[in-house]
Amino acid sequence: MWGSDWDIRLISEGGFFSNTRTQLWSRDGGQLVEGEDMSPIVRAALASDLPNPMANSALEGLQFINPDLTMFLARPPVSEWIGLDVVGHLGADGVAIGTCTLYDPDGPIGYSTVTGLANEVLAPNE
Repeated sequence: MWGSDWDIRLISEGGFFSNTRTQLWSRDGGQLVEGEDMSPIVRAALASDLPNPMANSALEGLQFINPDLTMFLARPPVSEWIGLDVVGHLGADGVAIGTCTLYDPDGPIGYSTVTGLANEVLAPNE
């Protein structure tokens, strides 16, 4: 995912690993299928997974697995650039939910809802 073809432009301070509302622009310049350009909807689907670390991580990094995401689009994006704005986060008893508004340069296009499950991290030699 973080190869040279993925372009991320942070809008908010702190990036992925912060306690603040996260906003960024994303553009995946790679090919999902060799020799085929990605459709606007495929670009939005790839970007819709970015809210997992944006909404459900902390200063310590990622301490969860991301088992599910749902994307809803009201319309296809008009650009290769997809904007993401984390607008909500809830968590209790090892389960976290994040909600993100997806944008293109013309405005909102849909939502991405992501889920995180706690992944206990053991210290070395445990």
